[in-house]
Amino acid sequence: MGLTHQVIKTFSREEKKRGSGLVLPVLFFLLVLLGWGCQSEVSPPRSVILISLDTLRADHLGAYGYARPTSPNLDALADTGVVFEMALAQASSTLPSHRSLFRSRVPSRTEGPEPTLAEVVSEAGLTTAAFTGGGNVSAAFGFDRGFETYVDDPRGFAESFDEIEIWIRTHAQDRFMLFLHTYDIHLPYDPPAPYRDQFGAEYRGQINGRMTLDALRRERGFKGYRDQRSEANLSDADRAKVVDLYDGGILYTDTFIERLLLLLRELSLSDETAIVVFSDHGEEFWEHGSVLHSHTLYQELIHVPLIFSFPGHWGAGERIATPVQLLDIAPTVLDLLRIPIPKTFEGRSLLGLIRGDQAEPRGIASEIRNLSSRVEYPWKLIEEQQGKTTTRELFNLETDPLEKRDVLKERRDVGERMSAGLGGKNQSGDPAFVPSVDFEGVEPSLRQQLEALGYVEEERPTSSAAGSR
Repeated sequence: MGLTHQVIKTFSREEKKRGSGLVLPVLFFLLVLLGWGCQSEVSPPRSVILISLDTLRADHLGAYGYARPTSPNLDALADTGVVFEMALAQASSTLPSHRSLFRSRVPSRTEGPEPTLAEVVSEAGLTTAAFTGGGNVSAAFGFDRGFETYVDDPRGFAESFDEIEIWIRTHAQDRFMLFLHTYDIHLPYDPPAPYRDQFGAEYRGQINGRMTLDALRRERGFKGYRDQRSEANLSDADRAKVVDLYDGGILYTDTFIERLLLLLRELSLSDETAIVVFSDHGEEFWEHGSVLHSHTLYQELIHVPLIFSFPGHWGAGERIATPVQLLDIAPTVLDLLRIPIPKTFEGRSLLGLIRGDQAEPRGIASEIRNLSSRVEYPWKLIEEQQGKTTTRELFNLETDPLEKRDVLKERRDVGERMSAGLGGKNQSGDPAFVPSVDFEGVEPSLRQQLEALGYVEEERPTSSAAGSR
């Protein structure tokens, strides 16, 4: 604003001296140029709220084309901000995905002392707090690093939102970063009434409440359920009800997005608070022969929603098709807040894309256990290591977005090139895998919560073929 004012004063004096007829056209040109430059810059928000909706598939939101009305408030938020149409998670399980997000590093490189997003933001002077569902993002696993307040509440947003509201009201005048996380969409898909019957209300069968957990454990062949596994266990109606309950959980969770937005508006924080909504991974509903997550790296598990909203400042209604990754959230938040980005961060700020800059091509990696994938759109390679054996699949996401046709035999050149860019290496030169989490040492209450979420009892299927899971 000061620069524009100075230009006007200078030209006004010259005009009085010379009476030049060229002054007004030149002045108009400069004002247009300066005005465009101001609009292309992103004004820094005072605060940022990160919202992780655990297990939310992108394609079950209206903002991503879903026909069911599962997400009216998230869709409205998307209309005020930027929707990244292909955001990819770095893992298909909660713990490694969130570790990767906060350190902006692929999962196999998150065990070191590198700084977390919360630590960097806290050191820059912002107040930091987190209200989570615990479980695989519990403070017991180190997720509280950099947070002044870290609350684990497995009861979900319904029980924790009052505490969240008190915290926001208390810190409304502060600059803050707030991290919110919930399992309300996650297994066992048991939203309260009326949301459990919002879709498929006419159903009468075995898929109901906690029975859903046992039914889907049988489908996956979890430990203790292998002898009961059968394709006949669940009928088409049963399978449809599983999705109905999942969608009901999304709609239920969406109501708390509304409460949050109304609270920010009441406190006059809407125009100075950036909101980032995302999920750590998706969920499979038989697209590749199984259910749940943590077992593959197909798109239904790693294609997640990513919405940035900073009302009144930039990007209203913008949709970006360029593939991005959850690794990019941390550097984007720091860029927004005008905080230097650590050199250890492997993601990159998305503000350039939002401004319309051309993105440099890059590969996007995801990992889980001994599986790894790489997306160089339209190509996607999935690779599995079993001892000395390597199994690969190659898909063209443009022509085959559901990953039904492996084209590795036809395009082995693409597969070999992409395989060379997969994963890291450990000190012995072998592939650096994402280790399974050892739950044996956790306290009983946390273990019980992990069991209720469908973890702990999991046993990986024995088949070695990447496409057979």
